[in-house]
Amino acid sequence: LTQRRLSLPYRLLTYAGVSAFLLMAVASGSVANAAFYGAVVFVSAWIGSGRLKVSWLVAAATGLLLIVSLRGVSEQYRKVVWYGGEGGGVVSRTKLFFTLLHQRVQSDGVDGAVSEGFETSAGRSANLDLLADVIIRTPSEIPYWGGQTYLSLVGSFVPRVLWPDKPTKELGQAFGHRYGYIAANDIGTALNLPILVEFYANFGIFGVIVGMWLVGVIYFVLDRVVNNPGQDSLHSLVGVVILIPLANIESDFSLGFGGLLLNGAALWFVLRTIRRSGMADRQYARSSPRPPPRQPSHAAQS
Repeated sequence: LTQRRLSLPYRLLTYAGVSAFLLMAVASGSVANAAFYGAVVFVSAWIGSGRLKVSWLVAAATGLLLIVSLRGVSEQYRKVVWYGGEGGGVVSRTKLFFTLLHQRVQSDGVDGAVSEGFETSAGRSANLDLLADVIIRTPSEIPYWGGQTYLSLVGSFVPRVLWPDKPTKELGQAFGHRYGYIAANDIGTALNLPILVEFYANFGIFGVIVGMWLVGVIYFVLDRVVNNPGQDSLHSLVGVVILIPLANIESDFSLGFGGLLLNGAALWFVLRTIRRSGMADRQYARSSPRPPPRQPSHAAQS
């Protein structure tokens, strides 16, 4: 797309698809989804173009400020949509989100809206405070979880189409209730369980040491597989799709890493299909400069 190889209809279709997915990410109420999706699109465009444009940097900075500002009104949005069951479809929910942001700007100004978003984001990122509380209360007050939070990993390797009754993840509720962060009668609020906190809640300091070693190994292997000098753009794009979402360490291990197997297999299949079709070779052949015509040697001329 960034190399202008698509015809106008396909280019418009791609823009529409990217915009639709971004709207769905915002309408979900999880601003982090929109942030990670935006990061994937930005880095993919960078790889495809081979250079960074000033306009892209300005757009990225504007988008980041917008995402942070939306984070400041996300709790109001969730009360209406998640807990109140209102909001309508994707377009209506997205409009509601921006309406709440507009009201915040009207009351607090642009600076106030952005500051509120930064404070909310910083509070949600204070994983060390949560880890400290879990360490103090485990196992003296609350016993170790003993690995039960990782049982959902089994379901992560099986597509729902093959297991229609696969249990849904409710770890956010279970964690909040177990440590008293959520009222016993509250069945609508979920609290993220960061992977580091999850390691300690299950196995203590031993779980933290082994768990972080395991995460490091996963990052190392994936980096070696999808991030090598000289690899082609298709390979790099696969790496972007796989690696960027793994930067989210505010969720539990199975949510962050459980989809690696299925997602990796799907991306490998797509990449292999493109290569076998010869599409990539034809694209690179069209984009690469042709070598100058070979000059006949003096011996041939004589």
